[in-house]
Amino acid sequence: MSEAIIHEDEFPFDEIRDEHGDYFMTIEDAKKHTGYDESHIWSVTECENTWTYGASHHYVNLIGYLATHEAHDGNTYYEESFDWLEEEELAEAEIIIHDALVAAVDDSIGRDSDEAKKIDEAWELITKKLRGDNDE
Repeated sequence: MSEAIIHEDEFPFDEIRDEHGDYFMTIEDAKKHTGYDESHIWSVTECENTWTYGASHHYVNLIGYLATHEAHDGNTYYEESFDWLEEEELAEAEIIIHDALVAAVDDSIGRDSDEAKKIDEAWELITKKLRGDNDE
């Protein structure tokens, strides 16, 4: 067996999941619903805020399975790091700032005013940028 190839990068392939967009719970379920053999089934595991996409035989810290059109070579892994704490802190800050804006608007200019609508629109743009939703 050759040495594993680890890419510290986003998973590059189109993910095929179940009809609800969730990971498959078993390899057999993934094979049955996609028509692919096991070489096209990837395991998704999580350890210390890092998601690893690898061969389907992994089961420790398993989140689930997905399929891809590309076959897995049994030796290549993709690792995506994610800072859950930072994400939670941003979500909490978003709520706090939103609530403060609503209170300030209600006290000073009223919720139904044109100015309040502009503030709401600006707030939506800011939060989309913070979340990385830059599709506009």
